[in-house]
Amino acid sequence: MSWMHRQVPLALMAAVAWCADPTWTIRPVQVISQAEVPEGVPDAAKTVMFNKGFSIGYLIQGDGIIGVDKESLVIDQILLPGGKDITKKRNGKNNWEIGSFPEVSDDGRFCFFQVTSDEHAFGKAESLDIHGSIGVRTASDLKTFSTKAHVLDGGDTEVVDEFSVTFGRDPNDKGETAFFRNDKKDKATVVVSGMLDKLTEVVLMIAGKAIKSEESYGPSTSAGSGVGSRTYIFSRGEGAVPGVLQFKFWKDLKEVVVHFPQK
Repeated sequence: MSWMHRQVPLALMAAVAWCADPTWTIRPVQVISQAEVPEGVPDAAKTVMFNKGFSIGYLIQGDGIIGVDKESLVIDQILLPGGKDITKKRNGKNNWEIGSFPEVSDDGRFCFFQVTSDEHAFGKAESLDIHGSIGVRTASDLKTFSTKAHVLDGGDTEVVDEFSVTFGRDPNDKGETAFFRNDKKDKATVVVSGMLDKLTEVVLMIAGKAIKSEESYGPSTSAGSGVGSRTYIFSRGEGAVPGVLQFKFWKDLKEVVVHFPQK
């Protein structure tokens, strides 16, 4: 039942290209592997970090990184040391997925993500032969835009640059998400539509005061496009007060496909 979490050994590192000045580099930097335990072992007898299977952490280095496209991860091959291919489950479904929380450094030079699987590979995880690719998003031109002042529950829609902003309930909403909406008079609902992956910050300005959203839900995007709508709920006080939505977004968002291991 022991849990293993350690850095990848130098022998594995040496097999991956990591040059001083390439456009993009990627390497494995972390292995987490859990041994199989018998059925019925109580949670109290397991480590807090217990997680079935294994996880391989990869570090990407580049320039202007703002994140990865989680839907873009493709794993073409996962081979055990003996040559057995565990890329797919018996039912044909993928035997892998991307970890929940990819992270990006503040300077945009590094990104960390994990390839995880519930396949037991304890003692073998560091020697897996994994081939795949992932889409890395880059940008450098951060823009700030503001709408005109609108009555918060008036239903007005304004197009600002690439985005459409509706003050009040989304006119396309047929009620499926009404459970999540707050119709109290001290709340404001604002719907932003467009390329949601470009957004970095959305605040509501009332009487010169910046108010962050209490919650948001969505996005509801069309497959593969990244375009859709996201609803934000703000605390605004009572009355038909006007508000201005201010938002920041990456104007020059691009995506580059990075393959691993590198040759």
